[in-house]
Amino acid sequence: MNFAITFSKTVTGVDASDFLLSKTGAIAGESVTAVSGSPTVYTVSINTGTGNGTLRLDVPASATITDLSLNPLAGLRFTGVETYTINKLLYMFMPLIRR
Repeated sequence: MNFAITFSKTVTGVDASDFLLSKTGAIAGESVTAVSGSPTVYTVSINTGTGNGTLRLDVPASATITDLSLNPLAGLRFTGVETYTINKLLYMFMPLIRR
């Protein structure tokens, strides 16, 4: 699953540690797996883990992202506005018994 992130100006130092997944429900093992793109648009790839619930991508106050003047975004925590529902269906196959 991917999130598209757009900054209002060119930024540097963007990596997986600059993002945090907030979850609800029974999701476990979720993680940010990769970040690509530049200079203002990035794709954040995530592993949705196991279980069902919701995931939201946030930028924590500890982010190391800076603009070209080296002004940090640290301390400017951002909580994502889009939350995605993860519903991993479990399929059970029962044998067909004919008489």
